[in-house]
Amino acid sequence: MLRVDHAGEYGATRIYQGQLDVLGRSRAAGEIRRMAETEKGHLARFEELLQAGYLAEEDPALQETVLAFRDDELAHREIAIAHGAEGALGYGLISSIVKAGSRIAIWLSTRL
Repeated sequence: MLRVDHAGEYGATRIYQGQLDVLGRSRAAGEIRRMAETEKGHLARFEELLQAGYLAEEDPALQETVLAFRDDELAHREIAIAHGAEGALGYGLISSIVKAGSRIAIWLSTRL
């Protein structure tokens, strides 16, 4: 599960960077930057969690961390939709590519 979440956070940081590369001067840039920073924090935390020494110990706060990050992801989605993401040029195609990439990342992370 941690490897899947780590892969998702890595993908999210790359997606937000791509959005900033394209939309860096738009009205949405500030909000995208804030979400990108959240994702960078998530990625850093999962990189810590994946250290072998850490995983050898039980952490009762792990579920709380994962659920909090999930709540952030849902909030990001709601913000994007509120800002008209679904009406953006290429939204359907990009959404399909991200979903397919996520499925592939999950499949790979369970086998590597």
